[in-house]
Amino acid sequence: MRHFPVQASSAVLLLWVLTCLTSCGSGSSADRNGAASSEAATGYSWTYMIYMAADNNLSDAAEADINEMERVGSTADVSVAVQAEFMPAVSEGLPASTVRGRIVRDNDRTTIGSWYSEIGDRNMADPATLTEFITWAAREYPADHYALVLWSHGSGWKDGETGSPILDKGMIVDTDSEGSSYRMSLQDIADAVGNSSVFFDVIDFDSCLMGMYEVAYEFKDLASYLVFSEDVYPVSGDSYDTILKELTENPGMDGALLAQTIVEKCMEYYRTRSISVTKSAVGTAQIDEFHAGICTLAEYLSDHMSVEGPNIESARAESVAYQYPENHDLGDFLEKLDGYTGSTELKTIIGQVAESLSQVVVSSKVFSLNADDKINDSMGVAIYLPSGTQASLGEIDRYSRLSCSRSASFTWANLVNQIVTGNPVISRESAIGSSTALYTEGF
Repeated sequence: MRHFPVQASSAVLLLWVLTCLTSCGSGSSADRNGAASSEAATGYSWTYMIYMAADNNLSDAAEADINEMERVGSTADVSVAVQAEFMPAVSEGLPASTVRGRIVRDNDRTTIGSWYSEIGDRNMADPATLTEFITWAAREYPADHYALVLWSHGSGWKDGETGSPILDKGMIVDTDSEGSSYRMSLQDIADAVGNSSVFFDVIDFDSCLMGMYEVAYEFKDLASYLVFSEDVYPVSGDSYDTILKELTENPGMDGALLAQTIVEKCMEYYRTRSISVTKSAVGTAQIDEFHAGICTLAEYLSDHMSVEGPNIESARAESVAYQYPENHDLGDFLEKLDGYTGSTELKTIIGQVAESLSQVVVSSKVFSLNADDKINDSMGVAIYLPSGTQASLGEIDRYSRLSCSRSASFTWANLVNQIVTGNPVISRESAIGSSTALYTEGF
């Protein structure tokens, strides 16, 4: 997947209401949520939204996660709003249609409660469905702060093109009654969130391989903090009962603390079960600066490829890679590259990007039973860095269409294209008909 009010006099109460209606804090999500923020004074501290696309082989895991949520449930300060779809062929007894509602606490750890309404068979991989859920949850449960969990399979930046074992990737997987799978591209997910007009304190990707620079840039204007995993994420997903317990006991926490809490509680859960995992949180306030540094690094490496090309290859070969071997931990790659290059100028650029990375990453945790496991060197954010044998021209073309690849005259996409093809200029024409054929002339 990867996976209490205090009695007060009427005068004090009136003063409190007037204060809530007329004041606003700087930089909070309530400030950026337009009309929703005006209702938040009479709403909740937090609305924690979980969008669970489990009409696939993760169906049983969704049921287990909902049971975790029900151990805590919603409170007077925190609403836990869920939209979920299951696969009846995998999970007998669960609703065949999409369900939606506010989680209610119960003590039955084996069966989900009756808190939901069935809303018909929705395509959870349709961006409009995600937008509708967010809009519904914010309208029904207006709050000072919003969190969104995107729960399903994930594959980092890679899009949802189907029909090939190589390209059959994407996030938010939905299977129809005839067995066909649908996926949402990274850009479609970001557009769906943006179209809701709800700004999130935290967006958490409860799925595999989403902990990437490319993902962070795509969502930088949609949330204050992002939480994700660089590696494959265990099927059990987030530790919902312990996360929600912390939030409901301290509903005054801000987005930074919630993001860090999600990372820590998930890590505690998997440590006790001896399951390897990565989980990290990044702040988006400095993503633009971070991105600019990556573009500067890319341009320098491109301009000095004759000298630095072998160093890039050596650093890539030695840095942490994940389920998709073209995904490398950025911090580890920078350290390895710094060790290989003899250029003082490049070392300065590397140092600047590494410092920016350390400012963006607010929490990064790794657990492995093996002390020599390379994932122990993960620093929180991966980046796409294929060799010539790991990428097709079609994939390079699609990578060049990401937001991070279209935001400057020279971006990381140009460097990737040069590594794979020998030319930093991306040719759309050469990618036509080459979506699955690997290009092997790069190093």
